[in-house]
Amino acid sequence: MWALRKQHPRFFEVSIFLYAAAGLPQPSRAHAPPLLGAYTSVSIFQMDLATKFKMVTKCQQTKITSLNINTPYPIERAERVVTKYGEAILVTLQAPDTFLKVFLPRRYGTLFGDEDLRSINDKTVSLNLKYLGTNPTTNSYILELD
Repeated sequence: MWALRKQHPRFFEVSIFLYAAAGLPQPSRAHAPPLLGAYTSVSIFQMDLATKFKMVTKCQQTKITSLNINTPYPIERAERVVTKYGEAILVTLQAPDTFLKVFLPRRYGTLFGDEDLRSINDKTVSLNLKYLGTNPTTNSYILELD
């Protein structure tokens, strides 16, 4: 932990934030490395880390068919992963009180380029994924981005 503190000057503020969020007593500043100034508000770095912690603890992987039909789910993250079946796009969707990880069908996954994934993850583009049901003829999933 000390090696990480030496590498990143704001690590102590992040650890203070995490201790406070967990309801634990905060460590003293006497053991902290010298910082370049006092930080009184939560920084963007800390909020991003807090969101990532929530995504890890409140996230569940689900099938597309378990999504509500015609309900828009905001996409929080999108990443290209390699599975035993080949490359796939794994999206993290925000549900009312949890996060859902869903693999997109291959025909939709091939449409995402690296720049598209980067813009979704950097929040320059905000997209909602909507499950519209299945095609009765082919049993394929029908999805919509808006």
